[in-house]
Amino acid sequence: MDRDGILCCHILKIFTHLGVDEIPERYILKRWTQGALSGYVPAAVAEQPYVMPPESQVQLRHVNLNMGFTKLARISSIIDAATAIVNKHLRAAATEISHLNKSLKKKNPVLAVQSTSAPDQTTKPRDPAKTTTKGRTKVHRTVSALELHPKKKVQCQTCGSFEHNSATCKMRFL
Repeated sequence: MDRDGILCCHILKIFTHLGVDEIPERYILKRWTQGALSGYVPAAVAEQPYVMPPESQVQLRHVNLNMGFTKLARISSIIDAATAIVNKHLRAAATEISHLNKSLKKKNPVLAVQSTSAPDQTTKPRDPAKTTTKGRTKVHRTVSALELHPKKKVQCQTCGSFEHNSATCKMRFL
């Protein structure tokens, strides 16, 4: 609070555990409010209410479930019987959720697949993934000196052929 003028994350976590939903006015400095600028007139609020994006809704549900499961694990891990009860209910909840997902897929397969996307947004097809090869491509690789200047073919001294040399020439013994 002294350095930045805002509450640190530890205090906010304590507020969460205590059930404090609003930060008391005495902890909010004037420089962090909309009225910090002299002569500031707030803009008119749009008529449309704020709608949370579906991805944020999923993340919010995930965090809330994690907090609840953590609290339940802390309570039930003390006694074996309590742990057995929690495990039984977790298995039952998992089967019930899987049945729910299956029924949603049967009723409307399009909605079951696109449950995380906004209903009024059109989905755009993505570009296919590019495959990468190991090493450099043949176009960009460095060419060795052997490829630039190939070996000279040796000509046979006896018959003049480039297929063999004079040591292996069959005409030599004739």
